[in-house]
Amino acid sequence: MRSQSYCSFSTRIHPHAKGNPLNTLRFQGGSPVTLLESLYLVEVMHPSQSSKKSQFNLVLGSSPLTQLADAIYCRNHEYLKEFGLHSKMMYIANKFIVDKRDATNVDYSMEVRWWLQKFPALRPDYPGYDVASVSMAHTSLSALPVQLDTPYLFVHVGACEHVLYIRNIRLMHNMDTQSKDEYPMRLTKRHHHQKCLVCQVHVAKLITFGDPMAVDDPMYYCDSCYYVAHYDANGNLMPDLADYQVFPHYPDD
Repeated sequence: MRSQSYCSFSTRIHPHAKGNPLNTLRFQGGSPVTLLESLYLVEVMHPSQSSKKSQFNLVLGSSPLTQLADAIYCRNHEYLKEFGLHSKMMYIANKFIVDKRDATNVDYSMEVRWWLQKFPALRPDYPGYDVASVSMAHTSLSALPVQLDTPYLFVHVGACEHVLYIRNIRLMHNMDTQSKDEYPMRLTKRHHHQKCLVCQVHVAKLITFGDPMAVDDPMYYCDSCYYVAHYDANGNLMPDLADYQVFPHYPDD
């Protein structure tokens, strides 16, 4: 399949006739997968180092795009999710696809539309900008006329932007994992794990700034070393160490 060919499985693929024993494959402990289900290989680029880092997810063509959005790992989201920043948007095949699962989610497409109204010269770069956004929970890749190797967009936590590429589309076969619960399937596991700068053994879980006990700033600690360095024998934070900042540390992708 060439990179510029349009692909929309929604009009080409039909399940086998009702009653056919091969209509679905059922594996113990998993949801059934319909034969002739399509699989999409989606590459998600790093927001700031897109030429060097990426992650690959294998996505069922029939699954809602919210599943893909939730499966994308981003350190920015890990830091900011506790502040209620759960809004997400995709721009795929000339459609703004917005996460509307929560009534408080922000429709990021409104900001884009505002800019396009103000600067008409930008409109050719965003065909479909004047069409209403669609729900991410009710849209799947197989329903979209996607193109291979064409840049699409995923936006979350305000202004964190990831470029998406559909790298391959194919039908499932019996060598694939047959449980729907396993998808989207992350194919790359390349987290860079920062080690604790004290023991140099365990993975860092905390990062401090302005820490008087640190040998570097910022300073990375595992849970054990952080506790030993900052708390007394009674489990109380030592009073001389109150004026510093500490945050959970999440690995970069």
